[in-house]
Amino acid sequence: MLAKARASLDEAERAFSDEAQTIGIGPAFVKFGSADAINLGRPDDRTVVTGSEAIGRMVGEGYAAGISPVNWAPDRVIVASSGDLGVTIGWIKPNETVVLFNTGTGYKYSEAWERALSAV
Repeated sequence: MLAKARASLDEAERAFSDEAQTIGIGPAFVKFGSADAINLGRPDDRTVVTGSEAIGRMVGEGYAAGISPVNWAPDRVIVASSGDLGVTIGWIKPNETVVLFNTGTGYKYSEAWERALSAV
């Protein structure tokens, strides 16, 4: 069961990044997020942002429709023994050679996911 949950979460994270490449980073956060999602803000603005709509506006600010400046994929997926909560950990990488938030050419991310009861 846990291997299936890990594979499902890995696939969801990759689909999230793939969709961002197609519809843009802001709309992808809206689509894959939820009303109770939180984002800890940008490195230069540590404001906690709540809700997928607000997060989508924040991360999509300054990018044209259909544009994502970054791509990502999990290097590690951890799932609770219940299978209903998991964390993905990986690297966010620029789609072009740019410096991201004064950290070089990429930065580590972690993301927590909750499985919807209808998907169990």
